[in-house]
Amino acid sequence: MTVTQPAGNPWTPPPLASGGPARWIGANLAVALLYYLMAVVVSRFFASYGLFPAPIWLPTSVAAIAGMIGGIRMLPGIFLGSFAANHILFAAAMHISIIISLTNAVGPVVAATLLRRLRPGRGLFTSFAGVVAFIACMTGLSPAISALGGAVALTIGKPVDPTAFYQILVTWWLTDSGGTLYLTPALSVSHQVTS
Repeated sequence: MTVTQPAGNPWTPPPLASGGPARWIGANLAVALLYYLMAVVVSRFFASYGLFPAPIWLPTSVAAIAGMIGGIRMLPGIFLGSFAANHILFAAAMHISIIISLTNAVGPVVAATLLRRLRPGRGLFTSFAGVVAFIACMTGLSPAISALGGAVALTIGKPVDPTAFYQILVTWWLTDSGGTLYLTPALSVSHQVTS
């Protein structure tokens, strides 16, 4: 019996592609847990060196791979992982955690959707065009969406300060881009989403 990939997403693993809702729920819970655990590790590591916010935010790699594998179906897992990290780990207010988590989930899903359309036939990391598409979508567009949400969330209710907004936006964008670039290619190879 041959399992075919869902139309439009060559990166969905066959067990998810052929599974029902229970497998997608399990995958979302796994993504939420991995995102949160990665946030704990990264925050403790960098905080021990007095570097927080972290210069490289590795949970974005989990979100990027989830977006590539399942697209919008993985949005709840990314959201829950980000919400747990922001609300539980960092004790952010509920409304701030929701705004940050929405854009942390939407960014990778939108970028992965665009990346699937731009992916060359020869593969993602086996061609120059594939690498450029990955960088543009997953280290450019996805972190930009997340950074914009983070900057809006962190400046709500404060006097308008364009300099502070810009600083939050750029810092967030760079840390998410670094985290995505640092770990996502390795995770994508191990999960066979390079084709």
